[in-house]
Amino acid sequence: MNNLYDSKKITHYASSLLSCAGLDTEISKVVAETLVEGDLLGHDTHGLGLLASYIKEIESGGMKRQGALLSFLTNQGSYYGTANVYQVLG
Repeated sequence: MNNLYDSKKITHYASSLLSCAGLDTEISKVVAETLVEGDLLGHDTHGLGLLASYIKEIESGGMKRQGALLSFLTNQGSYYGTANVYQVLG
């Protein structure tokens, strides 16, 4: 049986978890959006499966909790995120 879930609710939930772990609110939103988008595009290895490890890294101090959002384009794709958390967009 296939279950369908509301991606907006899942994104909000993931963003809330990241924020509760200590990640800056705006960055939490961007990270959650890209993780959910990864799953929606069928890239499970770049989707919500990373959420638990991101939270662990945030809580242990291995990942910065604040920072400027970055966006850049290379010949291998475009990237969006922070210096510690970023996703390949295309």
